[in-house]
Amino acid sequence: MPGGDSAQPVETPVPKNARFSPEKEYSDSERTVSILGLQEYKKLKTEKYTDKASKGKKYLVLFLKVYNKRKDKNYFNVNYLSAKIDGKEIENTFLFNEPEGYQTIFTNIAGGSTAEGFIVWEVPEKWRKMEVTYAG
Repeated sequence: MPGGDSAQPVETPVPKNARFSPEKEYSDSERTVSILGLQEYKKLKTEKYTDKASKGKKYLVLFLKVYNKRKDKNYFNVNYLSAKIDGKEIENTFLFNEPEGYQTIFTNIAGGSTAEGFIVWEVPEKWRKMEVTYAG
């Protein structure tokens, strides 16, 4: 759980020079996936770690909330989400830091419970359009 019991990322503005128009929620028989926000970072730094995007790139972090409708625990898998930036498929990456206090979304979620977390991609600084596909 992020920062406190009910901490949520601050509403993030739409990045300049880019378009992000999400479906706010997807639901099937297994889970409900909701988008909480999207944020860009060039660098994330704490006392222990520094995550710095490559030259000409930045990190694009998508914050999600996932509700497990099942009675037993269920792993939210990295393969459930795929993304394209400006029409080109991209692979997610990882961060040592936890942006906005969130942990990665790829985790076991107890039955009847909700998990909040993030997925991150390294993208060109001047990206224009993002498409995320959920295929859980």
